[in-house]
Amino acid sequence: MEIVDGVAGVILAGGAGSRLGGNKALLELGGMPLVQHTVDALGRLVDTMVIVGSCPRETSVISEALVLPARCEGICTWDGARIAEGDAEGEAVGRGRLGPLAGIRAGLAASPHARCIVVGCDMPFLSVALLRYMATESLGFQAAVPRLGPRAALEPMCAVYSQSCIAHIDAMLAVGPRKVTGLFDLVRTLYVERAACELLDPGLLCFFNVNTREDLIRAEATLRLSCRPV
Repeated sequence: MEIVDGVAGVILAGGAGSRLGGNKALLELGGMPLVQHTVDALGRLVDTMVIVGSCPRETSVISEALVLPARCEGICTWDGARIAEGDAEGEAVGRGRLGPLAGIRAGLAASPHARCIVVGCDMPFLSVALLRYMATESLGFQAAVPRLGPRAALEPMCAVYSQSCIAHIDAMLAVGPRKVTGLFDLVRTLYVERAACELLDPGLLCFFNVNTREDLIRAEATLRLSCRPV
């Protein structure tokens, strides 16, 4: 399957995973790290993959556990990169986690491409077809995000962002609020409605993420019982 020109993949792997007893990226699912499922899907679309952890050490451990496609370049960064500039790692973390918005910012800044497909490390059933559609249709927009419900039920952890969003993110991180969905009010955003998402991913499994042990059990069952449509 051909890659999408000018688009990189960003995997947010810095979640604390408190309900799972540690960073969820390396939890085993189907005989491999949870994040590897995400890598395998994105690897069909991009030639560069940015792994964003919560600190340099964690990011390095996660990246060493991954197998990237042969043609895919791997880049490591962390969610405080270029934000807590001048701080020691411990001091930056001590100021409090800046959340996924900071991870998105770090991934965009590290990418050699102007647009990035941004996903969480805990999403094992990504739809390659849906991600390709969003990446292709996002040209000319600063962001493209699925909207699954009438009350702006957005999926910002499975979306496309342009590097032109960085300045807006910096302003948000400086004064708050830090909720990712607030960014879409500030930039030119393409909303991918539920009908379009279901057309390419009928079960909407693309948006399933692993937050609890029960989610992990469900994911194992899904892997055993079905083949992931692409």
